[in-house]
Amino acid sequence: MFHHLIGLAAAHGVPVQVHTGLHAGNGNFIENSKPTHLTNLFFLFPQVQFDLFHMSYPYQGEAAAIAKVFPNVYIDFCWAHIISPSASRRALHEMLDTVPSNKIFGYGGDYRYPELSYAHAKIARRNVAQVLAEKVSEGSCSEGEALELGGKLLHDNPDALFGDQPPPQTALRYPPPRLG
Repeated sequence: MFHHLIGLAAAHGVPVQVHTGLHAGNGNFIENSKPTHLTNLFFLFPQVQFDLFHMSYPYQGEAAAIAKVFPNVYIDFCWAHIISPSASRRALHEMLDTVPSNKIFGYGGDYRYPELSYAHAKIARRNVAQVLAEKVSEGSCSEGEALELGGKLLHDNPDALFGDQPPPQTALRYPPPRLG
């Protein structure tokens, strides 16, 4: 069934978001959410763009390696800055050194409450700014490059993947349910 859904996403050019790493709630089998468990899927569906949620925490190193070698895999920091601001900063530092910068989404809000998404966005902007300031300080990039990179991480990269996408309910044209 999962491969069928991925095939539909491929047929309609719709990116696929996958929850990897830590999930909300207690009692999850965290090892089941390792991003390396998905590599066969990335090989089977190279035309599908995959967005890995939560930077795959605590498997962010694996996610970075996967995003580096698979052209169709992106890393999304949604919820990551809430899970651990310091781990998010460390991961972003490393990913900016290893992963093409257009494949990193510095923030994403998969909360159900807008207030929490707003608070997470504030933390994410602060973290991204801190990491980019450190990159400038160590001489990895200029201030202008850091500003451009900040725009890519917080807007341009996800917009490039999702910006022109129709809403999912119109992208996947299932027959409407019958009434009565």
